[in-house]
Amino acid sequence: GISAALFMVISKILINNQLQNGESPAKAFETVNNRLCANNEAGMFVTCFVGVMDIKTGEFIYSNAGHNPPILYRESEKKCIPIDTPHGFVLGGVEGLKYTQSKIKLFPGDIMFLYTDGVTEATNEKGKLFSQDKLEQILKGLATEKMDIKDLTTYLRNEIDKFSGKAERSDDITMLTFKNVNI
Repeated sequence: GISAALFMVISKILINNQLQNGESPAKAFETVNNRLCANNEAGMFVTCFVGVMDIKTGEFIYSNAGHNPPILYRESEKKCIPIDTPHGFVLGGVEGLKYTQSKIKLFPGDIMFLYTDGVTEATNEKGKLFSQDKLEQILKGLATEKMDIKDLTTYLRNEIDKFSGKAERSDDITMLTFKNVNI
C-alpha cells in the first residue's frame, strides 16, 4: 500500500544519507533503525541489505537487516556461494539495536546477485516454490556462459515468469546484479 511504499522510500533516503555522511553499513543501520522506530505506531519495518564496494581493491563491506543473503558467483571456483551474513533484525522493529557488518573480497569476474524473497518464493500453479537451489543452478549456468549482467538478470526474470505461469504473485520480485570488472 501507499503507507508501506512511503516507509520504504523514507528508509532508503535515510540509509543513503547516512552512507554519504561516511557511516559504515552497520552504523548506518543503527542510526536509521532508531529514526524509523520513533513515532512508528503502525509497527512498520523494512528488511535491507547494504554493501559498499571499493572498486579499486574489490573489498565489499556489508550489513544485513533481515534480508535474504546475496549469492556470490566466484569466477575462480565456478560456483555460487550464498554470502554468510550476520542476520540482523529488521529496521524499524526495535529501537537501540546494534548491527554487525562483514567484508569479502570480490575478484575480477566475480558476480554478486541480490534479490528479494519474492524470487525464491515465487510459486507455480501447483504451489511449488521456485527455490534457492533452482536460483543458484540458473545463476551458475548463466555466469559460466559469461552472459552480460543485464541479460543475466533479464533471463532470470523470464525463467521466474515461465516457472510461475498463471499463478498469482504473492510478493515483489526485485533483483540487483553486479560484476567486478576491475582487472
